Amino acid sequence: MHGFPANKHILHTPYAGILFCHRLPYPLALRPAPAAAGHLRPAPAAAGHLRPAPAAAGRPPPLARAAGRPPASLRPRPCHPPTPCAHGQDGDFGPTKGTKPRGAPFLGFSSLSWLLSARFPELQAMDLEAKLGENGHGHKGSDLDPEKAAGQVLQGGDAKRPREADNGDHRSAMETDEEEDEELGPESCFELHRKSWLSMFGRNGAIPFEAETQYPPMRRTDIPVPPVTGSGSGDTMEVFFVKVTQITSDLQWPLDVYGIVAVRDSLDWKRNYLFSRGRDNRQTLTSQDCLLELTGPSGSILLWDEPVFEIDLKVKDKGSSLPEDDKILCLDFFGYNNISYRGSLSYTRTEVLSSKHSTVEVRYAHVKRSVEATITARISKGSGNFSARLTACNTSIGEDVVLLDTRGKEVFVNEDGEVTLQRRVVVVEERAELILGIKAEQLGDTGESSTKLEKKFGFVAKSALRNQGYFHIGSSSLHMVVAWSVLL
Repeated sequence: MHGFPANKHILHTPYAGILFCHRLPYPLALRPAPAAAGHLRPAPAAAGHLRPAPAAAGRPPPLARAAGRPPASLRPRPCHPPTPCAHGQDGDFGPTKGTKPRGAPFLGFSSLSWLLSARFPELQAMDLEAKLGENGHGHKGSDLDPEKAAGQVLQGGDAKRPREADNGDHRSAMETDEEEDEELGPESCFELHRKSWLSMFGRNGAIPFEAETQYPPMRRTDIPVPPVTGSGSGDTMEVFFVKVTQITSDLQWPLDVYGIVAVRDSLDWKRNYLFSRGRDNRQTLTSQDCLLELTGPSGSILLWDEPVFEIDLKVKDKGSSLPEDDKILCLDFFGYNNISYRGSLSYTRTEVLSSKHSTVEVRYAHVKRSVEATITARISKGSGNFSARLTACNTSIGEDVVLLDTRGKEVFVNEDGEVTLQRRVVVVEERAELILGIKAEQLGDTGESSTKLEKKFGFVAKSALRNQGYFHIGSSSLHMVVAWSVLL
């Protein structure tokens, strides 16, 4: 191969092409080999290349440490695999809330292998076989179940893993690359992630890193598909909330927060924004109210390949008007390895991101064989002189997505009578129901509550067309419309 730096590893595999290794953010050249199926064998090293050390009998050879090996802060962070809850339906399959478990073997992909790894499932299977042959301490593993690899996470934060010292001495498995972690802060890690994305999908600068996905919802609402079970459905992701659970002593509540939270999927690899606020449109967070007001996604998040979350949040400095004086609240990225999950049930998980200034939790769900539901609300009678909290719930998960929360204030109504929702796109399993709920209070001239309403109604998921229903709050009627669409 020409054009690659001299510190790249050349591996024999049964497939030709380029694969981005899940541990290294640079390419590996792949060419056909006579080696036995399922084993990777290093090719003869050309001048200036590193030759991997010989492997022990019966074990695949480890990759040799190259001079340009990425620092520890770029290596994937291990995460325990999901474990089904006792009910077998909804609940936490991921890491325990508030903790970051260590020691499970990582089977995810780097941000540069999003497309290629999914296009070559045989390579992923070989990688799994190779990792089953050894655990994190270099001993042969005998009790690692491939099913336990499901749902593990690729993280852009500070990963800790064993390494081989440059002087030939071997460190113990508990020692880490502390000196390398000090080399790169969150800004440098995120900048390398940005450059990686641009090199893969930026088309030589034609597509900016901040570009928003152009795929709208309701793409198949008015184009019915044949009534075949599973036609056009697929796995999707539902994001429930993003919240700041802890801050360090150099920050104080309340926080004036701005920035972005976005997720990329393989539909076009552009950002699908969940939260986006400028410095002049900050959200104030308190210790009692620390949830970000999500306004996305603009369309369903597809789980064809591994999606990647990006979080870039800052806190405005209260004593300065200069953006340079603002502090980073959270600057990180992580991926969800949905490809490894082969279960038949939807499940939820919470990703915990710990950084220098804060701890942030992201709650989301892997929704199996689902369709898209786009929800709109309109005042059909009376006025909008009421406060409301609207929610949507997929019965296969049992957890609410907040569509609107006016927090005691009147709902905002456009000139045509449409009520502006904070979020309007959710996903529902094809055999489940969508439950819409409301808690509303009609407000009098003095702001005192005169009428209260708490009600729910549901619809069975469909592949196209619409459902509608009404909430009656005193003299006002709120017309709810659900537009269904398959994903393709």
